[in-house]
Amino acid sequence: MGAPASGSSMKGPIFFAALVSLGLTLLRLYGELHGWSPLLFSRDAGGRFALVGIAWLVPLLGIWFALRLQEQGRTPARSGRALLLSFVGLVLLAAPGPIVGDPDSSIPPSGKIALLNGSVLVGAALAFVGWKELGRSLVAFGYLSRLPVVVVMYVAMQKNWGTHFEKGMPGLPEMEFFPKWLVIAVLPQFVTWICYTVIVGSLFGALTAVLHRKKEPAAATA
Repeated sequence: MGAPASGSSMKGPIFFAALVSLGLTLLRLYGELHGWSPLLFSRDAGGRFALVGIAWLVPLLGIWFALRLQEQGRTPARSGRALLLSFVGLVLLAAPGPIVGDPDSSIPPSGKIALLNGSVLVGAALAFVGWKELGRSLVAFGYLSRLPVVVVMYVAMQKNWGTHFEKGMPGLPEMEFFPKWLVIAVLPQFVTWICYTVIVGSLFGALTAVLHRKKEPAAATA
């Protein structure tokens, strides 16, 4: 494995991705406020997989960041292991879904939140270990992209705009503004969605590393 190029850095790609993410967040807010197509700008709680959203960037960024890291010689020690760990992380990300999404479940919303975040934290830790350089880049992007969302959610909740930015998990008890903001904005954006970013980004990045191995220069012959 080659040594990292002198002065190489992921700051440029990370900040560029964060700017694109900010644009998508503002576009999403504008589209919801103006009642644009629910397919692109759903106002339902959780966003209902609307096509305009940061989450869809993550697989693409996992591939892009992985290629940039490979160019800099910062590859995982074992690409296959990184892919396996990120796949296990994906399983842990998806596993709580049937319970968390079941409105008839006997588990209270607080229990669902604890179950979801406990599972994704373990999954993200595994994915991170597989390729730490990529994991650090994804964590940095995750927080830079999610911080504006937390701010938008704060304002939306204050203004009662009716967007998905101010709606939490169904069944949550009534709360005062600040604890509600912590539960439906700060916790999911700074924990759940960061873990999602690390797991999914690492999965696509590790797959890229496996399929796009950088060839080492042939050793010079005497």
